[in-house]
Amino acid sequence: MLKKLHMQPKVKIGLYIIPPCSLFTLGSIQEPVVQANKLLGEEKYQLFYISDQEDKIIHLDNKMHINADFTVDDSPDLNILMLVSERCPENKIDIRIRKFMQRICSQSDIKAC
Repeated sequence: MLKKLHMQPKVKIGLYIIPPCSLFTLGSIQEPVVQANKLLGEEKYQLFYISDQEDKIIHLDNKMHINADFTVDDSPDLNILMLVSERCPENKIDIRIRKFMQRICSQSDIKAC
């Protein structure tokens, strides 16, 4: 492991899941973050799952589901917002989701992927 020279601020990464999305896709994003934190010897990168559903359930395309950490209405400030989906959304993005994205993107240090 790398020696900790000094603790740096945590990087908050929000994953907004837009169906359809697979567990494989989420794992390919999550695993590098987990390994980076192990190498650094600290939890420098924090992943948060964000759902547009009030019950915080994210339905994956293989009939599995995961619990989100936040909804678009109560998500914390983020350093990085990633929109995750297997393909382009088929439906129009509603106003609630657009307001969420505008709020996050209006932060001075946000990076959207």
